[in-house]
Amino acid sequence: MIFLLLNFLVFYFSFDFIKINSKIIFFTILIVAVIESFIGLLQNYGFDFTALATFYKIVGTYTTPTLFVACITHALPVVLALYYLNKNENIKNIILFTIGLILLAVLLSGIRAAWLAAFVGIGLFFLLKDLNIIKQWLSKRHIKIFTVIASLLLIMFLTLMLYYIRPASANARLLIWRISLNMIKDHPITGIGLGNFAVQYMNYQAEFFKNPANIEHWANVAGNVNHAHNEFLQIFVETGILGLLLFLAILFFTYQDTFRLIRANRLNEEDRLIIIGSISAISSILVLSFFGFFLYFPYLTIFFIAYLAIIGSILKKYQKGIIEFHLTRSVHLTFLFIITALFLQIAPKMYKEYKARKVWQQALILALYKQPELAIKKYNQIYDTLKDNGEFLFMFGATYVSIDSCQKGIELLERSKLNYNNPKIYIALGNGYEKSGRFQKAIKNYQIAGYMMPHQLYPHYLLAKLYHKIKNDKKAISEAQIVINKPIKIDSPAARQMKEKMHVLLDKLKKDH
Repeated sequence: MIFLLLNFLVFYFSFDFIKINSKIIFFTILIVAVIESFIGLLQNYGFDFTALATFYKIVGTYTTPTLFVACITHALPVVLALYYLNKNENIKNIILFTIGLILLAVLLSGIRAAWLAAFVGIGLFFLLKDLNIIKQWLSKRHIKIFTVIASLLLIMFLTLMLYYIRPASANARLLIWRISLNMIKDHPITGIGLGNFAVQYMNYQAEFFKNPANIEHWANVAGNVNHAHNEFLQIFVETGILGLLLFLAILFFTYQDTFRLIRANRLNEEDRLIIIGSISAISSILVLSFFGFFLYFPYLTIFFIAYLAIIGSILKKYQKGIIEFHLTRSVHLTFLFIITALFLQIAPKMYKEYKARKVWQQALILALYKQPELAIKKYNQIYDTLKDNGEFLFMFGATYVSIDSCQKGIELLERSKLNYNNPKIYIALGNGYEKSGRFQKAIKNYQIAGYMMPHQLYPHYLLAKLYHKIKNDKKAISEAQIVINKPIKIDSPAARQMKEKMHVLLDKLKKDH
């Protein structure tokens, strides 16, 4: 939230000071969207010169279709604005072709939220553009009522339709939202703190699945979650009702002032199309943000802020509003100087972390190829730089446990839980405690991993083996039966092998009794 506000202020002041032409920003968005769409369409038809479409058919220059469509969907109303701004028929035809290109890429991505976002963005653009024509047929009051009812009914219909295309994926989001509401209940006013969703969510999911009824209904859609998959819910969880209201207030006043100015008919044609394109693009991004976490990606955040700044600059020309700042050029320069100084202070640290992450990748490869001692040397080289990174501490600690340096590994793994949460931490901790003879702690950590990811076989497999090891045959039989009876979510040789070994263990235990 603070990041968004800071970006808005930076862009607003620089926009107001430099007086950038909004059409330049729009053409930049067009070029980026066309390039991404073209690359994505090539990938879809088997020509992947980026080597990025390994796990998905269409990703552009990103790694997932979700990020790909986030890059291009918001551009559709912007491109429409450029189409109507240009008088040259040849340029209009080229722009029309690019609209088709982007729409095809969005459709082939298979991302349902992007389809809905594209529909909302384009629909709002034409509604606002032709508002004067609509006003000739309907009164102001009737327009409001018709727009609200039609929008609600249409969005409800499309949402239900999109749900039934991939119900498992939709149910996974519903589970995340349900557990997120439990987090809100515990911290309704100020939230759990910025950036703490990823740290706390899996603990709440583990608590949720301690209820057997929840396992029965939700286990197969549970995952390792780092984000609420809803930007509004994420803000609510992390900053409480205060942060959510602040974010909603920014949106409310932006939309209110924009719609009021469009209805007033005081805009020249260029400003009118620019502001309609911007508010429609923001609407498209907000629809995406209702099903994902797109404002956490720098690319989309930059353009979201750019749209707000463009709207702000146009509003400032025509009316006095809450986003107008009466600041002198010297204040603008001072502000930009402070931002530059902060960047110069942060840049060396960012570069040092970038180099450390390259060494981290080398350590991961060494650990993967069964050279943990060499990996630990690499980890030690970068420890001072990344000692507050929970994921780094987890991997460092797990590597220590793999060579039986359990105490050092356990210390690192316990620290990693402070700002990183993953079921694998508890598996590694359980392994470390088991190797060091602290069996009850090992059991506790394996159980937590099992509650966090109730569809996984591995925690129960480890528990069955540990119970057998400490001669608790009754619980060993119970855990072995869980592994045998639990359906395999993703078929793999490892999953089948675990089931086979549990059959062998169960037969042995039954013979012994």
